[in-house]
Amino acid sequence: MVLRNAFRLLGTNFSLVWKNLAYKLIILTIFGGIIFAFGIDIFTTLKDANFFEELSDFWASMVALNTVEFSREIVALINNCLDIIILNIDNLALNFIGVGIAIFLLSVFINMAQLPCCDVIKGHMSNLSKFGFCGAYLRNFWRSLKQGIVLFFVKLPFWAIILVCGYYVLNLMTLNSIWAILSPMLFIFIVLIVLSIQNTIFVCFTPYLCLHDCRTFNALNNGFKIVSKRFYRTWSNSIMFVLIALVINFVCARYTFGVALLITLPATIIMNNIFNMVVYYESQGMRYYIDSNTIINSKEFAEQDSVEDAKFVI
Repeated sequence: MVLRNAFRLLGTNFSLVWKNLAYKLIILTIFGGIIFAFGIDIFTTLKDANFFEELSDFWASMVALNTVEFSREIVALINNCLDIIILNIDNLALNFIGVGIAIFLLSVFINMAQLPCCDVIKGHMSNLSKFGFCGAYLRNFWRSLKQGIVLFFVKLPFWAIILVCGYYVLNLMTLNSIWAILSPMLFIFIVLIVLSIQNTIFVCFTPYLCLHDCRTFNALNNGFKIVSKRFYRTWSNSIMFVLIALVINFVCARYTFGVALLITLPATIIMNNIFNMVVYYESQGMRYYIDSNTIINSKEFAEQDSVEDAKFVI
């Protein structure tokens, strides 16, 4: 029910996808330029060490490699890149600090779109009001900034787990054994579980901040308390959502050479915001609109209405 209603709301609010795409492209262009400015010396160091020649040779022979050989080449390239960086770390320390700060700010500003999007979705769900994304962004700027910083740090451990597991899974794929076959499936399973748990834990964070005038950490704490009462039900829905999102984005990237990701990735982000709002509304027993002809009444409200009707009958 939650997923079905979220997909229906995505259809009625699809214009948010284009606004979200435009916002992401602007932010990526700005901070991409900053990252390039700090990273040019790192690029030059790797180039002088012939890393990109090795990368070019790998790219040229990639089609002819089997799974084990492909994995070994990838691991070798990663280790070689790390060795070059470690050898030149004294000269590149300031560059890495600059790149790290730019990536941090990029993540913060990317996350800042969540609260304005939820504000626009709230207007539709509550009374079919139409709010502009730009107005919602400016109205919630400082709250969004604080939330973006908090989201970066609370989500960082989950992404670190995925990166570390990805590296070790690649090493398993270099073995001439059953692990070469099972490792990709193992990694997909790890990504599915980690992302679904992350989404479940923070599912009510942004909606609570959107609907209540409170501090960021209060919203984080109260949002977790709300979801903890129905954790496994929400987690099962989150697993299905993450699985559907991974499949759609993978298939679209595979058969359109990545072009379709310009639509599917922003749509996935908006869908995630809508999913969070639906979970919050459902958990709080709140009525909400799907469209002008469809109002969803949660179980709690239906029970309250039946009690009210019974009083008049008695």
